[in-house]
Amino acid sequence: MKKLSKRERYFVLFCIICVSIFLCYKFVYLSLVQSYRYNQIGIDTLETKYRSHRAVAAQDSSIQKSLTSIRNELRKAESRFFPSGKESVIAARIQQDIEQICMKNGIKVQRSRVLKFEKIGSYKKISIQVIFQGSITAFNHIVFALKNHRKYFFIPEVEIRVTNTRNPTTIRTTMTVSGIMKT
Repeated sequence: MKKLSKRERYFVLFCIICVSIFLCYKFVYLSLVQSYRYNQIGIDTLETKYRSHRAVAAQDSSIQKSLTSIRNELRKAESRFFPSGKESVIAARIQQDIEQICMKNGIKVQRSRVLKFEKIGSYKKISIQVIFQGSITAFNHIVFALKNHRKYFFIPEVEIRVTNTRNPTTIRTTMTVSGIMKT
């Protein structure tokens, strides 16, 4: 077997890093952004449908059934939201949930901070920026756990960097995790 030159080793390493970044972007980041947009549009649509159907419901009983169905869907979505309260308390709960998920996957959160609160219709979006370092596998487990958490979390922004280009097994991730609170 021929020994690889330094240039060839760098080329192979560069290819591995590019493929890893492409796969993370394609399968993790794009699916998160797409699910976030779909859920945000879905919530707004359900709320708008509920209001318009309620106005017309007095005229037609068949619309009352549709209104009940939409109301049930909205309640189901809202059941995963945080209850109304102080934003700082909800932000602390989100930080605690994120830290627990990371600890279960063997990752220690290096730094986290609360971002500005944002009003979305009759809800508030509370965002936390988290920085941690670990393997790609642990990152995937964390994303999966956040998506399937009992509370509704979404990840509107992720930045992934390789910490060591010679041994690209560890990544440093800056992730924004958001939760929705009823107002």
